[in-house]
Amino acid sequence: MSETPERRHAKRIVIRLPVVYRGPDGTVKHGTTENVSGRGMLLVAQALPTGTRLRVAVTGPDGRERELVGEVVRSTDEGRIAVSVTENDGAHLVAIVEAQSEQQPPAD
Repeated sequence: MSETPERRHAKRIVIRLPVVYRGPDGTVKHGTTENVSGRGMLLVAQALPTGTRLRVAVTGPDGRERELVGEVVRSTDEGRIAVSVTENDGAHLVAIVEAQSEQQPPAD
């Protein structure tokens, strides 16, 4: 067990949503969220250099597309990209999660 303290300040919600993103060169690429929080998201997509600015269109379970601006803060060769977003765009991510919760049937 690791003794490293948890550095995350926002709760992560596991949710798989389609994303379309554009890097600085404008090329359209596709991926999927692995999880989201009010501070960012983890994407399963093509690896990108840390510091890369992205425009990410996330389609929520309500069918509504939300475009966010973020920056790659971590990327792996296996295609896991951690993207940090502004506080305002984080509110959009929270709205996506809330839309997902509203569509879930109540537990028995």
